[in-house]
Amino acid sequence: MSIRFEVIRTVKVTKQRAYFGLLDLDSAQNWMKGFVKIERMDEGPLKVGSEWSGSGRLRYY
Repeated sequence: MSIRFEVIRTVKVTKQRAYFGLLDLDSAQNWMKGFVKIERMDEGPLKVGSEWSGSGRLRYY
């Protein structure tokens, strides 16, 4: 079962730096809370339509 969600964050970096940070899937563990793993579902550079699968731990309060 897949769950879709949206996360909105405000950061004080240029749009270009934010864009390239999101494209660097290997660095996701540095900024994604609860990160476990991320896996590309396709090959080549990221582009419109690229897919990946990610998993993480959620905390319920």
